[in-house]
Amino acid sequence: EVPVRDPAQPLALSASALGQLVDVCALQWFLGREVRAEAPASTAQGFGNVVHVLADEVATGRSPADLDVLMERLDTVWDGLAFDAPWKSAQEKENARAALERFLRWHVLDRTGRTPVASEHPFDVTLPAGEHEIRIRGTMDRV
Repeated sequence: EVPVRDPAQPLALSASALGQLVDVCALQWFLGREVRAEAPASTAQGFGNVVHVLADEVATGRSPADLDVLMERLDTVWDGLAFDAPWKSAQEKENARAALERFLRWHVLDRTGRTPVASEHPFDVTLPAGEHEIRIRGTMDRV
């Protein structure tokens, strides 16, 4: 038998891969992460990525904390997301608006006693796991 990966190297996991391994299905994790038999990116992932990028732009000061400005930016990429039906696109756009409103409320109003020090801050740590090692890496949205 030939191993799928080099057993002498630490198992590298992102936070999302670790969550999938623990919370979803070990076989699905193995097929997607180790065998690379992942399903194509979904519209939901595209939606999440767009909202995430807009939130990061506000957090880093590249865009103002203004819902109208963020919705204009959202409009420039929205048609590139492949929704199954126009009603679904409209529904998800309203969900994006609500998510951005929640983020702005948190970002602007709920900051008592907190000072942001980083956005999209990378981390990389290797931990022992019995006779093996696990490497966990990724980025923290806001610190």
